[in-house]
Amino acid sequence: MRQEPKPIDNSSAGDSESAVTLRSEHALSGALVSLQAQVEVLTNEKTQLEAEAVKARTAIQNLEQKLTAAEQSSSLFAQQLANVKERFEAKLLAREEEVSLEKVALAKEKESQLQLQRARFTTEAELWKREIASLSKIKLELQAESAQLREEVNDAVLHRGVAEAQYRALKAEHESLDGELHKLLHEREQFEHAQIEILKLRSQIADGSKTHESRCQQLEEHVNKLMLDKEDQHAAFASDRQLIYRQHQAEKSKLLRFAQEVRGLHHLLQLSVVEAREHIKNELKTTKDVLDAIQQQASELAVHQSDREMTLVSRKGRILQLEAQLKNDRQTINQLEATLTKSTRLLEKKNAVLRAKFEEQRDHLEITLAVRQGLTNDLQIKRKQVTELEREVSRLNLAKSKADVKAKHAQQQILAMQKMHARGMERQSKKAGSSLTSDVKKLQTTDPVLEENNESKYLVQGSPEEPGATEWLEFVELVAAYEAERQLHV
Repeated sequence: MRQEPKPIDNSSAGDSESAVTLRSEHALSGALVSLQAQVEVLTNEKTQLEAEAVKARTAIQNLEQKLTAAEQSSSLFAQQLANVKERFEAKLLAREEEVSLEKVALAKEKESQLQLQRARFTTEAELWKREIASLSKIKLELQAESAQLREEVNDAVLHRGVAEAQYRALKAEHESLDGELHKLLHEREQFEHAQIEILKLRSQIADGSKTHESRCQQLEEHVNKLMLDKEDQHAAFASDRQLIYRQHQAEKSKLLRFAQEVRGLHHLLQLSVVEAREHIKNELKTTKDVLDAIQQQASELAVHQSDREMTLVSRKGRILQLEAQLKNDRQTINQLEATLTKSTRLLEKKNAVLRAKFEEQRDHLEITLAVRQGLTNDLQIKRKQVTELEREVSRLNLAKSKADVKAKHAQQQILAMQKMHARGMERQSKKAGSSLTSDVKKLQTTDPVLEENNESKYLVQGSPEEPGATEWLEFVELVAAYEAERQLHV
């Protein structure tokens, strides 16, 4: 009666084990569900990060395309500006070379003209000096001849008047020549003053001012024109003087002849005087004609000089126009350089902004990639944990199944032992009560395994005539199998 609660304890232990296994299964299933939810969240985050990474890559590609386009446009604009600048510089260099060549040519021409003018002026001055000396000699000779004529023609009043008239005419001519000499000297002073101004202008030209060069050129050309005009006038005056000198020589010869004729033929004196008067009148007319021609030539020279001045003014205007054009070209070059600097600054600012955006996008992409890598690592770790948990669940399931099998075997063994115990108790109660009590005490003190072995031995050694022998044999086999399995598990 005391041994009946034992199967109840075994059943409660099996129930507790089954409850523990059920709880572990529920915990594992909950952990699996939470891990699956985390895996889904991580996959969603991974997809979102991949989409963001794709967007960032597209944005970076767009920014790179914009950068390349901006760099290409800036390079093209810079090339265009450089080409325009090179063209303007080439034009300026060509113009400066042309101006320098023109300046050199003009300087050479001026120097050559000045040298020629100086040589001409020196030669003309020497000629004028010689002519003045010759005229002074002629004057002295004429005075001597007039004195001789006065002595010879004291009696001839008419001849004396004619001689005085001739003397007065010669004196007037001499005075006119003196006036011309004074004019020439004044012109010489003007020429020297012009040379001084030319030297001043040359010093200013050496300083490098283009306006002074143009003025100097104008003045030198004006002086050249004046010198040419003077040379023409001097040539005309020289030709007139030669004519007058020849006329005077002819008159002198005529006067000598007239004096001889007066000495020889006094009665023909009046006729010769009349002829002399007519001749003087003709000479006066010729001189007047010559003077008129000289005036016409002077007017023509003045017109020619005015034309030259007009050409000089036009050249001066052309030079001023070229200078203004050079200034405009330089201003345009400066403006283009300013626009180039502004455009380069703007492009540098845009490039810096785009680079900053590119750096931000790259940093964001690196961060997203790092987050993605971390999430992938976390996902792999979680997957490993899930696989380990699944393995643990499968192992626990196998253990549960084995425990269930063992529990079934144990329940069967317990039922068989209960039956055997009941039969043994019945048999022992029939034989003797004392042996039964001793056996019960032994059963209470010994190990259940020893009890099972003893019962199995007792059943094996029992008589085959008792009922249920086959059941006992099956029970013994089951117990042996259970022991073998337990030893194997141990």
